[in-house]
This record gives sequence, C-alpha cells and structure tokens, in this order.
Amino acid sequence: LRYGPNLLLSTSSCTPSSSKIMSNSNEKSKPISSVQRVASWLAHIFALTSLGLVIAWAGGTDKAQGYLGGFNWTNNTFNFHPVMMVGGLLVVGTEGMLAYRFWPFGHCMNKIIHGCLHTIGLVMVIVGLIAAFLSHNSVTHGGMKPNLYTAHGFVGIFVVTLFFFQYIMGISAFVVPAIRTKIASAWVPLHRFLGTFCYFGALMAAGMGIAEKTGFNASPATYVQPDINPALHYKEMGAGYKIAFGLPITLLFAAFFATFAAYDFPSTDSKPVKDNTSVEDGGDVVPVEEAKAE
Repeated sequence: LRYGPNLLLSTSSCTPSSSKIMSNSNEKSKPISSVQRVASWLAHIFALTSLGLVIAWAGGTDKAQGYLGGFNWTNNTFNFHPVMMVGGLLVVGTEGMLAYRFWPFGHCMNKIIHGCLHTIGLVMVIVGLIAAFLSHNSVTHGGMKPNLYTAHGFVGIFVVTLFFFQYIMGISAFVVPAIRTKIASAWVPLHRFLGTFCYFGALMAAGMGIAEKTGFNASPATYVQPDINPALHYKEMGAGYKIAFGLPITLLFAAFFATFAAYDFPSTDSKPVKDNTSVEDGGDVVPVEEAKAE
C-alpha cells in the first residue's frame, strides 16, 4: 500500500469494479518530489546511454580495440548476450522501477506499463540466455565450450532464476483473480524487496561479465616504474575497452538515480490518514463514504 497526500493508493489489480471505485477517489500516481523527478530523468538518460554503450561495444568489429566483433547470429552469437541481458534486466528494469513514479497516468495504467516493461525484459533475457548457451554448445555458433565455469555464470543464473520467479509471482499475485484476492496484500513488500534485490544482482552480474570479457587486455603500456598518473595512458587504451569500462559506470548512475526516484521518503507535507478514513474492498483502499455508496 502507498500513502499519497490525500489518498491511500492500492497495489491491487485494475479490475472493473476497483477501477470504478478508484475513479471516484481521484486515483493518482505515486507522489514524487521535484528532486526525485530530476533523478528519474537522469535515470532514464543513464539507462539509455548504457544501452547505447553495450550495443556499441558488442557491435564493434575491431577486436584489437576491445570490441566484441559485431552482430551475426551464426558467427557472433554470443554478442547478443550482453545486449539482451543489460537491456532486459537493467535498462528495461530501470524503466519498470520508475513506472509508478514517472508516468502521470494513474496507478492502474502505470501498473500495466510496469507489467508490459517487465514482459519485454523477460523476452530479452530469454534471448540473451539462448545466445550464451548456444554459443557454448554449437559448432556453428561458436564451438563447444564449458557452461557455467565462472563466477559471472553462477551469479547470472541465480539472478535470472530469481527474475523468472519474481515475474511469475507478480502475475499470479496481481493479475490472476483467484490468487490475487488471497495473497496480493501479503506479497507487495516481498515483491518490492525481491525486485530491488534482483535489480542490483543484475548490476553485479553485468560488472562481473564485463570484467571477465575484457580481462587485463586493456593495459595500454608496459610499465617499468609506478604508474602514478593512470590518466596519462588512458588515451592509449583501445576505444572498445573505453566503452566497456564506461558501461558499468553509466549503469551505476542509472541504478543510483532510479532507486532514489523510486524510494518512498517520509512525506513532510501530507496529513496522516486516520483509521476511519479508509476501508479495504477486494484489495483496493478507498474512502469509507465512497465504499459505502458503491
């Protein structure tokens, strides 16, 4: 449940009956401060920048410069993996996290946007997993290689398993009527916790994957004395490596601003909701008078 300035918003499904009640209650999106509004815009910018960087890194053909080699489903199948995973779990995940805050369409429509975004993310993650395993288990798509032999692989599998579980439980708890009425209110805090945990787990897995793929190959020079000022050699680093190393930084900024924008800070200007001002009807919390009238 979310407290707004004058209304206790619900997290239930947008059923016809609940939509009617909520429309009479002046339903609105989650309240957001001006600072959080700026943070949400910055989160969008850094998330889209991250998507552009991972596409540029994977799509570049000069491997000597640190690029992955370009997109070709037969010869470079693996290169779809980082794009799909970063896009599905982190870029789309950022947009999904901000859906209730950023869009002004009201709680029900924002919930639909939230669900659609994570459905897109789910499809992208599945394609990314197919690309990774196909490139390890097919002669025509990259040759035979061992699966899950690095820390990145184990962390990644844990995160996507949690993501699938979170998606299935979200659909069950907030969409399927027979289940929603029984577990929706209890699942809300767990849904938020697991979603945030999965988001930062994906961020961790992405950083590990980038480190694994670049290794120590980006070193621009041979050193015979302490490297007091690394910036002096940065210009000698391959362009692909620069993009790869910039990617986790933009992802970190996207995560920082997104979580700040989505966080429920204590309100300083809203009045407390009295015990007798609301009643719960099928998961939706509405003013008592309107519920009785309904």
